[in-house]
Amino acid sequence: MKNSNFKVLSEKLTLFDKIAIFRHIHPDFDAIGASFALKKAILLNFKKKDVKIFGDNNDNFIKNNICPKSDKVSENWFSKPFLAIILDTANKSRVSNPNWTKNDYSIKIDHHPFIEKFCKKEYIDSNASSTSEILFYIFKKIKFKIDESVASFLYMGIVGDTGRFRYNLSSKTFSTVESLQKNIVDLSVLYNRMYSRDLNDIQIITFILSNYIVYKNKIIYYILYDKNLKQLNMDVNKGKEFVNIFQSIKNICIWCSITEDVSEKCFRVSIRSSKAKINDVATKWNGGGHAKAAGAKIFDIKKELKTFLNDLYDTID
Repeated sequence: MKNSNFKVLSEKLTLFDKIAIFRHIHPDFDAIGASFALKKAILLNFKKKDVKIFGDNNDNFIKNNICPKSDKVSENWFSKPFLAIILDTANKSRVSNPNWTKNDYSIKIDHHPFIEKFCKKEYIDSNASSTSEILFYIFKKIKFKIDESVASFLYMGIVGDTGRFRYNLSSKTFSTVESLQKNIVDLSVLYNRMYSRDLNDIQIITFILSNYIVYKNKIIYYILYDKNLKQLNMDVNKGKEFVNIFQSIKNICIWCSITEDVSEKCFRVSIRSSKAKINDVATKWNGGGHAKAAGAKIFDIKKELKTFLNDLYDTID
């Protein structure tokens, strides 16, 4: 993607009056940030476009005023010609709304390692920290104006996917955030919206610190069963938010959150690593991601957990 001029994207944005933005299921800061940054940037540069964002919401983000809800339309909206832009998604099974397949042209913008081609045009840079970082580069190339709202969503996506600038970093990442900061009046307001805690979080942290498990002295994890989520008054999306509690423990190489999702009849796993490359294990276990930050799913926790942990352990040098 290094030498791409994004001619196709620019042409399609000009051509289509209706543009639908899709992201991956269970959206994180990058999926949310990239989605709303793109929508707002398109409307800033093309005043009369009909731009919608589709996909499941993150209730915690909405509650903390991080973003609005996704758009809702009738099925008739998809019967007329539209451009579909898929963000932050390496495989089509993780696209959050099936209506993307009704498109008249599709474009993917992503920073995950390539898994499969499913759009007519794909812009992929697996060296980028985030899809939000790629979008900033695209906006510069196609000479899009951006404002504080666009810059704030892009910055949020980069901060989220780098774990507050701890991984997936390059010199380009820092030059990007330097440019974005010039458009943001008060970064502290943005950080407070992203990472503010309420009193109930203390109970959650207390529970995790009282129930974590260390595996073979190298892996640490916690499990939140559905009954725990109800006791702690939290939803399944919030389960992974506390995974980095264990990121600075000496001799611990990999740390995970494991959260039961009864609606999908599985346990969602968020995996982080200090050195080991864990994304291949994540892909094997119904997920994917980056070398040191990935996600997976376990469907039978009693039978599969030990095998999963051994797979992670085998990645440690």
